[in-house]
Amino acid sequence: MQEFLAAISDHHRMQSAQVAALRKGDGFLFEKELAEASERRLNVKYAIIAHKEKHGC
Repeated sequence: MQEFLAAISDHHRMQSAQVAALRKGDGFLFEKELAEASERRLNVKYAIIAHKEKHGC
C-alpha cells in the first residue's frame, strides 16, 4: 500500500506541475513524466488487486 500511495503522490505532483506550466503559458512540459507516473500508479494498483485475489487479504 505504501508503494501505491507513493505512486499516487508522484502522479498528483506531476499533474500539479503540468497545471502550473500551463498557467504560466509554458505548454505541456510534463507529458512524458505524467505518462510514466500514471503507468507506475496503474502497475502498482493491479499488483495490489492481484495480491488480494491470490491471498484473499
